Amino acid sequence: MPTPENLATDATVAIMLADGFEEVEALAVADVLFRAGVRSDLISVTDARHVTSSHGIRVVADLMLDDVDLSAYTVLFLPGGMPGTLGLKGTPAIQTEVLRRADARESIA
Repeated sequence: MPTPENLATDATVAIMLADGFEEVEALAVADVLFRAGVRSDLISVTDARHVTSSHGIRVVADLMLDDVDLSAYTVLFLPGGMPGTLGLKGTPAIQTEVLRRADARESIA
């Protein structure tokens, strides 16, 4: 996503996308964060930047999971949707980051 011109905070949000994500849960959150001046990145956990929602809507992610350090984000956001949640759950890097954040008491949404 483009970075808002006037950032309201240093907080950053990683919005994780797997095929089958719920588009309203992911994209409405991205839109609200952008309008609020919070930087967020749509990150694909698939092998391509194009990710397909649970209703067949194709979205182009900003980044690929292999290209980011999830621990650098303030919040890890995992939108729902089927089978998207299974795709997130089955991604080792997501599993590792969720456990790390839980142990460190860092934000997961």
